[in-house]
This record gives sequence, C-alpha cells and structure tokens, in this order.
Amino acid sequence: NLINLPFNALMKDNAEFLHQNHEISVYTSPLHYVQSKTKKQNEYKYDFIGFGDPKFNSYTSSTNQINLNTLRNSIPQSSDNFFEKVPNLPETRQEILEIANLFTNTKIFLDEEANEINFSTLENSSAKYLSIATHSLLSGEINEVNEPTILLTPLNNQDERNDGLLTSTSISNLKLNFDLVALSACNTYAAEDKNSQSLSGLTNAFFIAGVHSIVASMWSVDSETTRDFMINFYLNLSKGYSKSKSLQNAIISSKENFNHPFYWAPFVLIGE
Repeated sequence: NLINLPFNALMKDNAEFLHQNHEISVYTSPLHYVQSKTKKQNEYKYDFIGFGDPKFNSYTSSTNQINLNTLRNSIPQSSDNFFEKVPNLPETRQEILEIANLFTNTKIFLDEEANEINFSTLENSSAKYLSIATHSLLSGEINEVNEPTILLTPLNNQDERNDGLLTSTSISNLKLNFDLVALSACNTYAAEDKNSQSLSGLTNAFFIAGVHSIVASMWSVDSETTRDFMINFYLNLSKGYSKSKSLQNAIISSKENFNHPFYWAPFVLIGE
C-alpha cells in the first residue's frame, strides 16, 4: 500500500535517504496531481493564521524524552472528565508565535482563543498558510468520538459547536481558502486501517473544505522536536522556497540533531 509508505525514511541502493536528493510530495490521484499543477493563484487576506496552545488543564509536559507526556497524542483512554486529563502543550505556543514572526500579515489564536467558534470564523477569512498545533484523536480513541478529531480549547462541553472536539465532519462542512494547512499533531496523515488506500479523515476533510495542500504526520510526534521542525519548515517558506523544498530542508536540518527517523520523517506533503 503505497499511501502508507514513509517515503522520507526510505533509502536508495547507495544507502542514501530518498529525501536527500529528492523533493517528495504525495497526490491522492492523477486528477489531484493535475488540479494541483493547474490551480489558480488566489489572493489571501493573511500570510499566516495559527492555532496553538489550547487550554485543557493545569498539567504541562517538561521532559524532552520520548514518552507519553511529550507526544502530541498523549490522550487518556477514558472519556470521563476527558479534558482534565489531557496534557497541555506549551511548546505549541512558541511554535505559532515564532512562525507568525516570519510573516507580515498574521492572525493567531492561543489559549482560550484556540477554540472551535474561532476556527469556524475562518470561513470568512483566507490565508496562504494555516497551522494547527495541538493534540489529535484517531477514530474511536475515546468513547463517543468515532472520527478523527483535532483538540481545541473546550469552552462549553455541553455544546458540540465549542466542546473542544473539532471533528473531521465539522471541518469538511466549512469552506476554507488556504493554500497550505500544516497539521502539527500526531497521526493526521494516513487512515487508521493500514490496509486502506485512503488518507485520514482529517486530511480528506480539509481537502473537501477547499484547502490546496496539507502537511500531515504519519505517526505520533514529539512535541519539542515538532516545534523546531515546523519553525524550520516555515522559515524556508518565508524565504520563497517551494513547499516540497521547504519540507526537504526541514528534514535535513532536523536530521543533523536526531539520527532516528521517528523525529524527522513523520511529516508528509500532500499536494503542491
């Protein structure tokens, strides 16, 4: 199943990684490839819009080891008092703020402002880049959430429009005008079924909503290294590099600090 292959971690016969000399992007179909190459150049209200550091509880992660506390899918298995058990991700604040500083016209949503109501207002706006740095849920990961979901600040757990659970269905019902969305969270790329030929519900939802291209993760990601990776990726974009070249440069830079592909190979560009 090609769609689930981690191309950035593949090696050639000469023991070089494929990404060292190749810019890699994935397309969902031949039609998607043609549409990506022939899309019109839109005008955008903002250069960058970012969501990060939503508030779940008073707990924050403080270690940079690979463990449950530093992964962006450190999710409690029970839905009872769910958000009280979800660790905050303070690294995502720095991630969004530093990326916003790379561009001129930006809008960011942090803390309590990183909520579903504010996300729904994106229908009335547009930006070249949208970044969402938080936790994500796989389908069925907790009770009563049966589709991939992004976690935002829960302002009202009695109202599904602002309960902190931004579902794939909610996203697909919006009309979004973004050239690129970066899903800076865990497991946002491939379908939960390893035998599936499709992308995840989150990725498909953003395409249905009208987004041109997406950066998403193939597995659980470490929060601190993801922060640095995303800042590097956007730094390259701000210098005028293409999305695929920016991702390639971010991978190469991250690999200088970490040998294991766990850290630098999870993010994939879908589209162009």
